[in-house]
Amino acid sequence: MRLFLSTLSLLLLAAIFWVTLASLPQMTSVAWIPTFLAKWADSEPTFRNFPPYAIATLLSTLSALTWIRPRTRRQGLLVILGMLCLWVLLGTGLECVQLWLPYRKFDLLDISWSVVGALTGSAFSVLWLLVIGDW
Repeated sequence: MRLFLSTLSLLLLAAIFWVTLASLPQMTSVAWIPTFLAKWADSEPTFRNFPPYAIATLLSTLSALTWIRPRTRRQGLLVILGMLCLWVLLGTGLECVQLWLPYRKFDLLDISWSVVGALTGSAFSVLWLLVIGDW
């Protein structure tokens, strides 16, 4: 389970990096994104940051929890908080890098939806921790 969650997290991280920093006017031009998802992403240019950040935060946090195996809920919450901070910094940093890319556009709404996605993923991680509690 650990390896599966870690692999999914890393693949999603790579996809987020690539999509954020590549010169992509339309998501439908990306061959590995399913057509229905690409069409939706093109119709929602800022909200499309929410799902990947929510899923990535959830998967990477669950992965971290399975590797670290906190002994108390407090330790588990600290792991979740740490992963939330990492994803918020990553989303903000990637968007700020776009300031220097002539083919990309910096947008505060992108940062907002990335942060909301990371918060949602963390909230589901807390729920998982409270309900399951055993790693």
